[in-house]
Amino acid sequence: MGMAAVGADLSEPWVRRAVQFLVDRQNPDGGWGEGPDSYSDPAMAGVGPSMPPLTGIVLSALIDAGEGSSEAVVRGVGYLVDRQREDGTWSNAGYLCANVPPDTFYVLAEGARHNPTEALGRWVRAHRRAAEAADDRDPR
Repeated sequence: MGMAAVGADLSEPWVRRAVQFLVDRQNPDGGWGEGPDSYSDPAMAGVGPSMPPLTGIVLSALIDAGEGSSEAVVRGVGYLVDRQREDGTWSNAGYLCANVPPDTFYVLAEGARHNPTEALGRWVRAHRRAAEAADDRDPR
């Protein structure tokens, strides 16, 4: 998201590798997850049960990287929609935020509960912009 915000060339190989890293770690249920062991074991990065807050962050990143219509994003949106509560929120699902140094302690990141809402909003905006651009190109 940061690279898109500062106008980086999102077609650069290092950006595409980062996108592929995220796509490769998508869980079969369409979400993304991770646990505290990922901070001490690089092999565990992006590995864990799906969590709505982390799925929201990953979706926002993929959408900003131009992947808004990709299969991974569509599956991630489905994961969030299927898990939204009656009151419109999502479970924090034990989402952890590391503190520095990461091997000292972890805290629940309460603000993370907004990540799914932000991701779905980005997804809708991206599709709306694409539809408007297509209308502008339509010669009829």
